[in-house]
Formats: sequence, C-alpha cells, structure tokens
Amino acid sequence: TITVTRDSGTQILNVTNERTKGQVIVHHYLKDSTVPVPMQDGTDAQDEIKENVVGEIYATKELEGIDPQFECISSIGQTSGEYEDGTIEVTYYYDYKDSTVTVHYYIEGTENSLLDDVVITGRITSHYETEVATDIPEYYELVEEPLNKEGTITYSPIEVIYEFRLKKYPYTVNYYKNDTTEKLAESKNEEEITYGNTINAEDEEIFITGYKVVGHNIDELVIGTDNNILNIYYDIDESQTKDLSYIVEYYKDNIKVDSDTQTE
Repeated sequence: TITVTRDSGTQILNVTNERTKGQVIVHHYLKDSTVPVPMQDGTDAQDEIKENVVGEIYATKELEGIDPQFECISSIGQTSGEYEDGTIEVTYYYDYKDSTVTVHYYIEGTENSLLDDVVITGRITSHYETEVATDIPEYYELVEEPLNKEGTITYSPIEVIYEFRLKKYPYTVNYYKNDTTEKLAESKNEEEITYGNTINAEDEEIFITGYKVVGHNIDELVIGTDNNILNIYYDIDESQTKDLSYIVEYYKDNIKVDSDTQTE
C-alpha cells in the first residue's frame, strides 16, 4: 500500500507487484522417439509440468512406476536448475533393460555340467541364438536340440539346456591258439556298448573242444572310443585227449592174412 499526499488531500494507492513465473515441462519418451514410455499399469506416461517464480530452484528425475522391462538410459535438457522466464523442456529417454540367456551343457537327466555355462546378455526383445559347444568330449553325443535354442530375450531370464549322453562303441573278442594268430573260433563283434563300460574277459570265454583257456591280452576291457579288442588264448587240453590204438588187417583173395596184421 502506497500513501500519496497532495494539496487536494491524501490518496491511498494499492499496488500489486506480481513476480514473473517460469515453467518446466518434463517428457518421458522411448529411445529415439516421442512415444511415451509405458507405465506398469498399462497406461502411457504423461508429461510433467512444473511452475514457479523465476529464480526458484527446480529438479526433475526419471519417472517411477514405469513398465519394469524399461529403464532410463539418457536425458536431454537441464534436469535441475533455476526457473527462467519462459519454458524449459527436459526429456528422459527409456529403453528395454538387459536380460540374460544362460546356456547349460548337462549330462542327460542331471545338472552335472560338462562345460561352464555360457551367459548371453542382450536387450529385452532382441534375438538370441545358441549352439552346441565344439569342445564337448568326443565320447558324448547330443540327445536332442532344445526347443528354445533360439528366440527372443525376455524380461525373465531364459535357460537353454543341451543334454548329452555317453556314446556307444563296438568291441571285438578273438579266440586264438596260444602264441599264434590262428583263430580257433569266429570272432565276436558287439556293436552297442556304452563308453566306459567294463567287459570281463572270463565272461567272454567260450568252450572249444579239445582246448582250454590259458590267458587273455587283458583281464578287463574298458570300452573306449576305438581299439576295443579282447583276445582270449587257448591251448590243447590234455584232459580232453585219449590214447588211441588201431589194428591194420591185410586180406588176400578175401582171406585174412594173420601174419601181416599190425596193431598200433
């Protein structure tokens, strides 16, 4: 209130001094666009408008309550400062978060790993591909390719499991006369024996008339990737032989000549 005194008398003037206000508008957009970031409740983010007297302090921040798949990655404009005469614009940009795909290499039916896990990191909605490791031991084989060996990265971490089982390999049993390569019986060829299994030589022995087992090249054959050979050696079995005698008779004109008969 201002009081003015003049010759004509005193006059009171009411003067209102209104201070200038400024404005700050805050946008929340998806990366490289003017599309509002989605909120957790399914709506779109709204602009924030702040007003105050020029010279007062303002501060902005990234938006809370957005869809949890997104995160703030950058901003442009003065995110805090003093209000100015006019409008200040601040924009926060958001993008999908990173998520992971973990690749396991397990022995079939277990969680025992043949190799260290491989972790793929990428933005949600981006494409991922996995593949069979090349350094799996040669005596393992893939059971089958997982259905999710490739796909789209999601908010929830993804696990891809490759399962492996031991391969099967053939083995051969030979039946030799001792100290020779003469075969006394046809070799046995077995085609489907799992790697690491043990074959007992005694279990592979067969009966051969007139012979007995005298040894093996190894007592136990452990199935490997190659050269799975078991040799069983035989020698004459004296207990199976008998002393034999025979008679040679001579005849002349169908008449036996006793004087010439020989007994061996």
